[in-house]
Amino acid sequence: GYDLLVFGPGEQNMPLVHATEGLAEKRVDALVVPHLPGRAITRERSRRWPLVLVESEAGHGYPAVNLAPEPGLKAAVDHLTELGHRKILWLGVRAPEPGWQEQRLSALRRAAALRGIELAECLLGSSALLGGPVEKRIERLLGALRSDLPPLRDVTAVCCCNDVMGLALCATLNERGKRVPADVSVVGFDDLIASFAIPAMTTVSHMLPHLGARAVDLAAEIIEKGIQHPHQAEVTVSAELVVRKSTCRAR
Repeated sequence: GYDLLVFGPGEQNMPLVHATEGLAEKRVDALVVPHLPGRAITRERSRRWPLVLVESEAGHGYPAVNLAPEPGLKAAVDHLTELGHRKILWLGVRAPEPGWQEQRLSALRRAAALRGIELAECLLGSSALLGGPVEKRIERLLGALRSDLPPLRDVTAVCCCNDVMGLALCATLNERGKRVPADVSVVGFDDLIASFAIPAMTTVSHMLPHLGARAVDLAAEIIEKGIQHPHQAEVTVSAELVVRKSTCRAR
């Protein structure tokens, strides 16, 4: 029974400024804010803000809804192991500071170690995944992969940090005369554009509908129960594997 008002996009924190003005003017009842650290909101005003963080660090007195990537990555390793793969490559980007990429890589390392799978790692320059339209990001990744992707040799499967990387990898492998998945199986992460790949990409789902639904549940609870800041609560949604056509039995 609630209406949804979307603030943004905009430069830096402008959408947040407009959104909080909406709260102050009683035009909105609560905010759901993605990808914003709680510490970015000033303490003086935050005490009266009904606000839920999504994909942000927990704490700072705000409820948060976050993704747990490990269950999905463990399922991906289990899936590849059952297909006979014994050496997997992680394809990611060197991040300037720990974040979602390091979280995913750490989870993959644990899953591979648990299964006795050898894990190689290839990290591209951080500029390869800068924002912008998907086609621009793929173009940058193609350039980086053409120069930095090592010969795969005994690697029979690649886990990519996200679906955009997976699309660029499939194109690069095709240029090298490698077939997906007959020669190399490919697994993405996010499930935003994986189904549009050729072949449709096996991926770990970011579970965005579930993240959004849980965030709305928390926001509605704040509104209907009159919960005041601080209200510390963290809800975790587990990532899940979506199997499509880009993985098959190891050659």
